[in-house]
Amino acid sequence: AGTRVRINGNGPSMEELFSGLDNIDIFPGAFEIAATVSLSESEILVQDFKLDRERGKIGLDARVGRPLSSNRLELDLDASGLDVRSLFSDLGGFEPESAPFRIKALVKRDGGEWSFKPVQATLGIASLEARGQLTLEQQSVAGSLRIEAVVPDLAAHGKYRGETLKQLPLHLSATLSGEGDRFVIDDLAAVYGESTIAGKASYRIAPVPDLEISLQSESLVA
Repeated sequence: AGTRVRINGNGPSMEELFSGLDNIDIFPGAFEIAATVSLSESEILVQDFKLDRERGKIGLDARVGRPLSSNRLELDLDASGLDVRSLFSDLGGFEPESAPFRIKALVKRDGGEWSFKPVQATLGIASLEARGQLTLEQQSVAGSLRIEAVVPDLAAHGKYRGETLKQLPLHLSATLSGEGDRFVIDDLAAVYGESTIAGKASYRIAPVPDLEISLQSESLVA
């Protein structure tokens, strides 16, 4: 037994729905929205969520365990469009330039176990990918998560608080691993403009946390 509701809606001004939120401005214009929401004793289920705008769309399926303290979650997100500004025009001070975008993410949580299979995003010619699995317990961690980001030109993607970003490339890759009571990154590699950085880091989970960072650079340009 449970409750099942079908939602359909549209309007001429999506920005008005979010006018009370801080740090985000929604690009003005019309929208259409649809979803099926089911509620049972064990979960909240969102199926076939769709948000359509003139130059972008979002699709989402989600499953959230009840009670929320059960820490069970599944998200399957697919968003794409010709202009990322169809979603927002300002996010925490970042003002994007017009660019096509795509976000695909399959994320699951079961208690302390998180899986990313994977999370992929592109904005213009920039890309981000995260994939792997981490298990986070109170005093221990296990698994690994690989993260890679490639931004050929920061300036091509927008402004931050009114200032154009520097016309420089940014490449970043790292693997976050769990080893007993420590988070470890042993293959950090970054390129920012003409600067290159390699290194490793370790963070120990304890009442008094312990953080160790070691970085090396063959060329560091301010």
